[in-house]
Amino acid sequence: MYPHLVEKFIMIEGIHAYPIKADDYIIHMLKIFQDHFSVHNKLATGKQPKYKYEEAFNKVKCNRDNGPPISDKATEVLLKRGLRKVGDDQYIFTLDQRMKYYIDPLHDCNFAVHSLKKHPLQCPTLMILAKGNDYTTKLFTPVLNELKKRDNFKYFEVEGYHDVHNVHPERVAPFIQEFLTSKGKLEPELDNFDSGKSLLVNCSIS
Repeated sequence: MYPHLVEKFIMIEGIHAYPIKADDYIIHMLKIFQDHFSVHNKLATGKQPKYKYEEAFNKVKCNRDNGPPISDKATEVLLKRGLRKVGDDQYIFTLDQRMKYYIDPLHDCNFAVHSLKKHPLQCPTLMILAKGNDYTTKLFTPVLNELKKRDNFKYFEVEGYHDVHNVHPERVAPFIQEFLTSKGKLEPELDNFDSGKSLLVNCSIS
């Protein structure tokens, strides 16, 4: 909405909101609402699941969106910020579970490409994707092709899966360091926006 406020944009394992075909949107929306309200009712009635530490550890370690289980070290990092003790070896996840069932803007890849043509990214942008998550890369090929047309867009693929930034930060850190220390500027596009103080970085990790 306010691209002139962003100086640099970093996307790690994130490309665009997932496209939903017109034929699938009713089923998609019904499932989102059903899952959302199911979790909402559990929270409202105090029936939020509680886990022993080992159970929570294994859940986070193994239930990944893509790829094999993550390392013990990476799991512990996630648990430090995502787990709260509520009793003797009783824990709950701090993330509002309703956040898992959000509604993406309903569109397909054609809409995504057209929107990028109409409102292209203006700030220097870095995108890092995991090679092991090739399904997502293939799905968004038209979007990637459009992004790559921009001179201020840098794209890299690294070995690993969706959690590569957590499991192997050394694989992504050099690209981020170089990107943040290099000079870059906004590409002029929206002349009718008032200038304002820019944000240094807007990071997106999917």
